[in-house]
Amino acid sequence: MPAAQNLFFEEAVRLEPDNPVYLAELGLLKSEQGLDEDALSILERAVSLGPETAAVQSGYGIVLFRCGRSEDAVSAFEHAATLNPDVPEYWENLGLALASLNRFSESDEAFSRGLEVMPDSADLWHHKGTVLSALGFRGRALHCFRNAERFR
Repeated sequence: MPAAQNLFFEEAVRLEPDNPVYLAELGLLKSEQGLDEDALSILERAVSLGPETAAVQSGYGIVLFRCGRSEDAVSAFEHAATLNPDVPEYWENLGLALASLNRFSESDEAFSRGLEVMPDSADLWHHKGTVLSALGFRGRALHCFRNAERFR
């Protein structure tokens, strides 16, 4: 299926070379195939064409994170979440990037924002529990892990 998706988005980009969403999707697919440098180049173009498109910022953040550029990924995820705060995945990605930098309090805040949007997300509850545990809040972490199990 990835080859078919690649062909689809390559054709879409050929037909609309300045469509930042098509470029972002193609970049994400390239990254999933391990072609992170190609993906980064494609996503940088997508960002230059659609800097205020939340999905583009999120895709860019994902590839930056995969390339080990966590600080830059945080900026992209913050921008995505600011542009469209109603998408829980943007908050989740932001929280994960912040946690990778040991910025656990900020990570907890991001997961909490995601849970405001999607309170039955097992993944968000699990991530929140993990950072609360890292912060030493074992009781609160246990509560989060129980919610994660409840929503699985």
